Amino acid sequence: MEKGFDLKRFGLMVRWDLMTNWKSSVRIVLSMALGLLLMYELSTHAYDTIYSIPDQWQKRLLELVAFTNTALVFFMLAGAGLIFVCMKTRQQRIAFIMLPASPAEKFLARLLYATVGFFVMFFAASVIADVLRLVICLIVGPRMFSSVVLTGMGELYDGITGLLTGRDDRMFYARDITEGLWNMATFASMALFVHALYILGGSLFRRHALLSTTFSLIAIGLILGWLNVSPYSVNVMIGDVIKPTRIFPFFFGALTVLCYWCAYRIYRRMQVINNKWINL
Repeated sequence: MEKGFDLKRFGLMVRWDLMTNWKSSVRIVLSMALGLLLMYELSTHAYDTIYSIPDQWQKRLLELVAFTNTALVFFMLAGAGLIFVCMKTRQQRIAFIMLPASPAEKFLARLLYATVGFFVMFFAASVIADVLRLVICLIVGPRMFSSVVLTGMGELYDGITGLLTGRDDRMFYARDITEGLWNMATFASMALFVHALYILGGSLFRRHALLSTTFSLIAIGLILGWLNVSPYSVNVMIGDVIKPTRIFPFFFGALTVLCYWCAYRIYRRMQVINNKWINL
């Protein structure tokens, strides 16, 4: 096994990962595109009479954008939980372990696939579903002939520009730009932390990593909720000098790095024959 980190070798590792998993990636894209298309069509037909007036189409488009964003969240969490699906069988584990690359290069290649790769796959699936929906609109007659993807990108642009100008009245509304940026950083750090938890779960659990991670997080949440209302709960008061919004981005950022480090350490301990349920 190679040691250290070599950029050229890492590029070859990423290329090998893409070439090995391109068929499964295409299947994921097509399956996700079909699921989005079905939801678009079912939603359009369900409210066809209500939103038949052109003035109401924009409202319906925003609802479809919100649904697409929700699907993106679940899709990215699924990708994080399936980070080491390439080591599902014994033969796959042997082939992956014997690759002439260092553990850091292999882990980063899989991390790149589970993050950037799954985002690109979802974007491709949403574009395919959107184009097919527009084609169906042309075939069946006058309907809501507007792009969900372009509408979503426009909403994202308006939200960012509104935040930077201090005039955003949406989720990250703030009186000034600084407060809005801190709120955005807090939300982003929390989202990255949740994604990192699924990366950790995908590295730890050997079977049904996605479901095992989800059930584990639910159990931990229930335990923490019980401790919060139990006689053993501890309340920590934070003064007005240090606002929680200033702490949270650094706090969740540190937890995210910790989850990545733990996931890497677990990966280093993976062998051809591991525990039945966990990769240790």
